[in-house]
Amino acid sequence: MTGLLNSSCSGRRKARWLCLLPLQCWAAHNLTAERFAPESGITLQSRLSYSGQLLIARKMSERLSLQLMPTLLYRNRTNFNGESNLVTAIGVAGRYKISKRVAFNGEYYAVLPDQLNPGLPQRPCGRL
Repeated sequence: MTGLLNSSCSGRRKARWLCLLPLQCWAAHNLTAERFAPESGITLQSRLSYSGQLLIARKMSERLSLQLMPTLLYRNRTNFNGESNLVTAIGVAGRYKISKRVAFNGEYYAVLPDQLNPGLPQRPCGRL
């Protein structure tokens, strides 16, 4: 989808704002199986986890790129009673090129409240 939104930049006043949005979009998915000792009796079905992400990225300048990553995670087996099987999170990432061969990369995921271990105190969403 690279350049799909950027292709409408023909000088028409109606679509001029689209010139500011040269976005790249990807969809990613994953299937994971947790490892347990065979004698634990936990079936393969209950060890599976599924995740899906929509990756929305934009190159802001020659040195700076930013990315937004809404994420869904479904776990067949949770660690605590009362924990949600479906976990939603929003991630942000960035890359700043320091030189031709060196870059600073970072990412952070904020899990939406009341989805993980209800027995522990929850921190506000998005704070460290």
